Amino acid sequence: MVLPFLRKRSKIIEIVAAHDIVFALAQSGVCAAFSRETNQRICFLNVNLDEVIRSLFYNKNNDSLITVSVYASDNFSSLKCRSIRIK
Repeated sequence: MVLPFLRKRSKIIEIVAAHDIVFALAQSGVCAAFSRETNQRICFLNVNLDEVIRSLFYNKNNDSLITVSVYASDNFSSLKCRSIRIK
């Protein structure tokens, strides 16, 4: 299932930086990681096509990024958190 709002560009609502990586969260819920050195996209953080990331947090204690997401298949009814190690 490909959601139409994930295909369009939208405004950046959050930027989180850690080490040499910048994470940019768009209003549509798509989050991408960019290299500070090369200014190129490294990857998208959305695991599924129906995942909409709502917020990002950087956890300095264990050097990880925490994403808070909702899913279209769940009718956007519950928040789910995921922790991603940066290194």
